[in-house]
Amino acid sequence: MASRFFITIPPVTRTTVGVSMVSTLIVTVLRLRAYLNGDSGSSSGVPYSVPYMTIIPNRSIVYPWTLLISSYVETNIFALLISFGTFLYAGRYFERAWNSKEYLKFLLIVTVIPNLCSMLFSLVAYGLTAKLSYLLMPICGSIGIQAGILVAFKQIVPEHTVNIFRSAFRMRVKHFPVLFVLVMSLASFASSSISAQLTCFGFISAWTYLRFYKRSMPDLGVPSAVQLKGDGSPAFSFASFFPDALQPSISVISDFVYHILALARLCTPFERRDLENGNPRPDSRGAAQPGAARAEAERRRALALKTLDKKMDKHQGPSRQSSSETPMLTTDGEETTVIAPPLDSPVATPRNEKIDPTSYAFNKEGSR
Repeated sequence: MASRFFITIPPVTRTTVGVSMVSTLIVTVLRLRAYLNGDSGSSSGVPYSVPYMTIIPNRSIVYPWTLLISSYVETNIFALLISFGTFLYAGRYFERAWNSKEYLKFLLIVTVIPNLCSMLFSLVAYGLTAKLSYLLMPICGSIGIQAGILVAFKQIVPEHTVNIFRSAFRMRVKHFPVLFVLVMSLASFASSSISAQLTCFGFISAWTYLRFYKRSMPDLGVPSAVQLKGDGSPAFSFASFFPDALQPSISVISDFVYHILALARLCTPFERRDLENGNPRPDSRGAAQPGAARAEAERRRALALKTLDKKMDKHQGPSRQSSSETPMLTTDGEETTVIAPPLDSPVATPRNEKIDPTSYAFNKEGSR
């Protein structure tokens, strides 16, 4: 049973789960060994870290691969369990919805960019405050990837409702990204960790890539077969992540930044044709049928329905008929039953000849 489940996991998801478990195990063993040897941390109060497995701002230039590996290293069992569930279930979902190549590309973006930006943030913060902890604080964990995955869920199933604590709380998927950023930011300020930076940079990098750069096929029913670049629908705008009361103010700021980036040619402005082809119903995405907005899911669903229809026709056969019996009252008050001919087998009558409905009526007492 376990081996069969492991085989059904897509390759990229299987790899990320394995790398996360192995990397965390290696760092845990090294930290435990250092603790037993009396080296539990540095003089600045920063816990012991492994510089060739996690990002240390003043040393990671020597170990550039840590920009990728550090996101798969967790420092406690609780974070490891969350990371395991994220990589396994969310990874399997997106790898099947997109494909292995697109999911791997997305993972690289929400891994490397947040780590690099967080490292640069720590170096700038050290330059402004001269606090040694900014240089020695290890940067690791899948917080940035988790924020990016929530953004991807918001794009695919924004109106899907999640029941929390046995339906005690209900929340739509589109509200999770900003709530996650807020919670992790508060936790970071309370514990003096790097979680807030990783969460914010993961959120922004995932949204930027999905909004302007990710290529996908158009939705079903769209005549164009050309790949679309980005997602320009209003349902996935930056302001749509926030409450309705804040959206007008955030739209002004985000539109200003967007026009500056477009003038600098850092992003390509959306054309009207792209908006129409890529999002024929952007405002109702996921409202009528949660999860049916994206082309990959629609394509799979259409193929499944087509196959199911063929199997049903094969089992039922061509002799399927439909009839209806309608109770009626005759002029003398006796109840009769009108039996209509089958819909798929019309009665052959001469042209211009009217059918008398009473020819299909039988008196119940007469039938006895």
